[in-house]
Formats: sequence, structure tokens, C-alpha cells
Amino acid sequence: MSTSTPAAQDQRDENAAYLPELTRECEQRGLALQTVGATPDGLAKIQVIVGRRTLVVPPTADLAETLDDFRLIGKCLACRNELDDTATPYHPGYNHIEGSPLMVCQPCRDQQAKIANDPNRLAFSKCMNAVEAVFQASENPAMTRKALREFVDMEASKAGAATAGGLTAEQSAFAADIPLGGWMTAPVESALRDIDDSYTAAENEHMPFLAAKAVITDYRSQAYGRRTEVWLDYGRTTGTLTPAKARDVLAAMAGFCAQFEAVIELAEHEAASDFEGDPEIAAADREAEDRSIRATTEARRAAA
Repeated sequence: MSTSTPAAQDQRDENAAYLPELTRECEQRGLALQTVGATPDGLAKIQVIVGRRTLVVPPTADLAETLDDFRLIGKCLACRNELDDTATPYHPGYNHIEGSPLMVCQPCRDQQAKIANDPNRLAFSKCMNAVEAVFQASENPAMTRKALREFVDMEASKAGAATAGGLTAEQSAFAADIPLGGWMTAPVESALRDIDDSYTAAENEHMPFLAAKAVITDYRSQAYGRRTEVWLDYGRTTGTLTPAKARDVLAAMAGFCAQFEAVIELAEHEAASDFEGDPEIAAADREAEDRSIRATTEARRAAA
């Protein structure tokens, strides 16, 4: 009986489809191609075998990514245009499969620098450094965290009223996302943190109740096209929406707010009759329930 997972089978099927193209690419580059049982990291790599440079491919390798990496050689990592003499390495240690560095053209590099040097981003970095300094100097981190949160919420309310939904430079500019094979903006997040009862308050503190960002997917666009979506996060769940569908969701959320407020008002009215139970009665009730469970269990055993 096969122990292959559906994901592993899908990978093999996709690899089989790309293997002929990858073989031709290797031939054009003077490389041999050899399939092997495994490699130390599970990735395809170039090795010298019997005096010839050979692309060694294990079953776990993604041949589509390997082929795309070959075809990206000599092109900009961000825009995929042909490189000229002004191109520079993307980052030390990031190389193509054959060892040459990943490169970025000068226009994309200028755009990255523009984003990095944006006054809003620099001001935010300065602010975060100040926050870190405050915590290092604080003798009561919990109180400091509470005070900072209240201050940030207050300032966010003021800013929200003043800008009426305006976006920061990072939230309105698309930046390359290499693992995605596309572009995305920085997310907008609600000041309210997540309220999932399945997690602790500390865990929820790291997750916004709502977040949204714009995403462009154009990986191998000639084959698969270009797609623009809105990614809406609600807690730990993400919905991918077309702009039109996102507009529908926004309208539905606005309509829900009035109904939600009505539910809150109803609950507030009923909450006036709430009261705490008696711990002694609760303990006696649990004890009686335990006795009933034991008696039922013993009767079933006796009947068996």
C-alpha cells in the first residue's frame, strides 16, 4: 500500500510535466541532468559527476522553481527585465542554482531605496527605537505596555479621524514578495487585537482582529495571467477577494455594524439581571453529577 501523500503525488505530477523543459534548459547550458533518491536538503543542485557539471534532482525538488531560477539568470529579480551594467546583487548570500548572485536592476533598486527612505518609514523606525528604550529602562514592563497601548490607541483615533482612512506609504506601495511570486502592500490593521477564545490573551495580542492588504500575483504571467486581490485577515483566517468582492464584503460589514450594535444593546439590557452563582451549591452540584456518572458506569459494567 502506498504511503504517498496527496501533496507529494501532486509534486511528482508537476515535476513530470516540467522535466522535459528542464532537460532542454540544461542541454542549452551544457549541463547533464540526473535524478537521484535524495539530496541533503531535498533541493536540486549542481554537482560535478564524472568530470561533468550535472543538475542533480531529488523527488522532493520543485522542478518548476528550478526551471524558473535558470530562466531568471540575467534578469532582475523584482521586475524580471533583462539586466544591464548598472544592476547590483540583491543581497549577499542569495544566489542562483548555478552560483551567480541574484540581481536587481537599478530602477527597482531606486524604488526600494525610495521606500526604505520614506519619511514615514524612518519616523516609524525612530519611534520603535524609542519604545524599545522605554521598555529597557522600565521597572514595570506590564504597566509600561499598558500606558503605551493607551497612548497609541488615543493617537491612532486622532489620526484616523484626521486622515479619514488614508494609507501610509508602505500601505499604498507594492513591494516584491519573492516566495509569493508577486507584489503586496503592507497590511492595514485594526487597533483591536484578536478575540479568539481558543488562544490566550497574550497570544491574541500579537494578532489583529482585522487586517487587509492588496496583492498582485504575476508569477509566470504569460502562462497564468496577472491577478489582483484583496487579502482580508479576520483573526487567524484569511480570505482572498477580488476587488469587486471586497467591495461587497465592505458593504456587508457596514450593514452588520448596525445589527451588531442592536445585539449589544439587547445584551446590555439583559445583563442587568446577571448575578454570580453560589460556590457551595456549585460544588454540591458537581459532586452529585460525579456520583450519578459513577453509578451509571457501575450499572453498565454489572449488566455486561
